[in-house]
Amino acid sequence: MADDKSGGSPVVHPYSPDKLADLLVEASARSEGERENRFVRRKHHLSYLQEYLQTLACASIIVEPGYVDRDFLEDFSAYHVRSFHPYARLCTRLHFLKTPLTQDQLTKAMLRKEGAPNLQNSYLGFVVLRPLPLTVIGRTCLRTYPATGQKQRIFPTLYRQEVDLYGMRLHVDSVAFQEQDRDVAACATSALWSVLQCTGRKFQHAIPSPVAITGTAAATGGYDERMLPAVAGLTIRQIADTLRYVGLEPHLIPLEKHKEEGGTEVGPSGTESTSPDADEVSSGAAPPTAASGTDAIERTRLEFKAAVAAYLRAGIPCLLLMRVTEATGREPERDVNHAVAVTGYRLGRGPAAGYGESGVMLDASKIDKIFVHDDQVGPFAKMKFAEDGTLDVSWPIGGGQLGQTLARSHTLVVPLNHKIRVPFATVLKLTLEIGRRLDGALESFPGSRELLGEQPVSWDIQLSSLRDFRTEIAKSDLPDGDKKRLLESRMPKHLWRIIATIKDGAVLELLLDATDLVQGEMLVDTVVYAPQAAFLFGTIFANSDHRFDTSPAHRRIRRALAALAQRAPASPRKK
Repeated sequence: MADDKSGGSPVVHPYSPDKLADLLVEASARSEGERENRFVRRKHHLSYLQEYLQTLACASIIVEPGYVDRDFLEDFSAYHVRSFHPYARLCTRLHFLKTPLTQDQLTKAMLRKEGAPNLQNSYLGFVVLRPLPLTVIGRTCLRTYPATGQKQRIFPTLYRQEVDLYGMRLHVDSVAFQEQDRDVAACATSALWSVLQCTGRKFQHAIPSPVAITGTAAATGGYDERMLPAVAGLTIRQIADTLRYVGLEPHLIPLEKHKEEGGTEVGPSGTESTSPDADEVSSGAAPPTAASGTDAIERTRLEFKAAVAAYLRAGIPCLLLMRVTEATGREPERDVNHAVAVTGYRLGRGPAAGYGESGVMLDASKIDKIFVHDDQVGPFAKMKFAEDGTLDVSWPIGGGQLGQTLARSHTLVVPLNHKIRVPFATVLKLTLEIGRRLDGALESFPGSRELLGEQPVSWDIQLSSLRDFRTEIAKSDLPDGDKKRLLESRMPKHLWRIIATIKDGAVLELLLDATDLVQGEMLVDTVVYAPQAAFLFGTIFANSDHRFDTSPAHRRIRRALAALAQRAPASPRKK
């Protein structure tokens, strides 16, 4: 197809699912003289976008022809341009608004005429359409699901995507998504590309295009077969090496052990290839404990939820590796390896759950769904936790439809700045030991019910930058003296925050140095939000024995908590 979309005027259409399908077909690469591309019309990505945009109450589409997309241009120059068939290099970009718009109103907005509509107020985001035969959905930045009811949808990884629409400055808070190309990228590549969109802005590293990610993985980890087309997926080692290439450190959290883990990668075509270094990769991380029984499954699920919440709230998306059972309706069913980028989660209405036999309550246990960028489905796709520890996911079942199937998560890959050394598992262990000690003493401690009420103490763990912590402290209702002390105090750039809460209100916070040695004391400072409850906690630790001191960090924390008993509790502040 000749590159005949060298520019042109924008066109406005009322939104409808059929019009969206027509625009995808029109932008795709088709045979000479062929008007219909039935393969694109049957795409499950299309049905997902149709439903998603209807949820966002989309009312108008602006078509921007002749758009130059940086990522596609790099992929095009490295691969597509060398084809005998003359594929086009320019894309089409679709912009979505939640209010009706006419062609005349758009012209007035472009020319800054009086009475022109404010497009930013109703801007929902954009989708870039690539001129390819099948995988037409390129860079996509859309608003997240709207808030509904008492359940909280939390998307801490969002960043502001600036948009220049014919001189009009728009923006949307999102995380970029794109469908895997199949020729220059596999599913892990697309998920990794979305993750790097966030970390590149947070940690200031270069953001490679999909073809560059595939090339880097091949150069560092090695492929058994040719690099392009990318019919094979990426091994865990190749994912880790790609993160190191851009200056990040991969932190692997094993979630569940499977026979198939690490040994097989399934590409977009469904072909399997065995990784020569699979055993080496698997042995590089701490071996997970075998899940046996309901308690073990629940502990693993709670650790997964707590880790996801802790890292996401630092603005760091995670790469989730899983095994998905294909819902084809054919026997026998087939499991395939898959990778998604975790970008958010939803908190349910229920109370926090206790961890294992200790019963220590974790706030993250209230998570009932995660939202992921799934290249097989679309942006912010929902995954729900099932009772047996698996994830209930949307998955293509044919005919452009999505069905529910099960996925077993086995590894969480967290891309970290090299200065963040203390892992989540260390902080979780400290939290559980503190919580266990407090819960055991509160039952028999006089006056605890009067101070704390009937609600149990729950714990929240999160990673934070010093800037974000100071911003939160400045906006808090702490006394000015405490604010000034914390804002002026010298602290490391990255902090672990362990927060004790009662009735969804913070009581006490422990600040740990995330850049410290794992064998270090770690504790930087304590923040008291509720003086009376903190005094009670301090009294308990002041009377505890030294069996808690199993490491320098434990000893430092015990002493810091015991020191709170020396502070006379003031009357509760009125809010």
